Amino acid sequence: MLILALGGAALIGVACGDDFPPPGGDSPIACGGITGTPCPEGMFCDFVGGRCGQGDALGVCETKPTACEKDCLQVCGCNARSYCNACMAHMDGVDEADMTCDDIPPSSNLP
Repeated sequence: MLILALGGAALIGVACGDDFPPPGGDSPIACGGITGTPCPEGMFCDFVGGRCGQGDALGVCETKPTACEKDCLQVCGCNARSYCNACMAHMDGVDEADMTCDDIPPSSNLP
């Protein structure tokens, strides 16, 4: 179980495969939340369930990919921009949304 706390809010999730650091590895870095905490350079905020930080949700900073497949499935990034796939959104520094770009509230758009 992964529990991150920041400013009184908590992110609870089930650790699975490579999503959880190995024993002795680096601890996950929380992002988003009520303060909109950004990730360090070279990382993006991965929100649980593609909700783009709505409701002051916390995410976990993940390393931006350096290469992506060329498949083009059309996903919407949390910045309300369209991308060919989630990897390309992550490369641009944003998480993919589980909604259309038209449905993302302006308050969810992260830099």
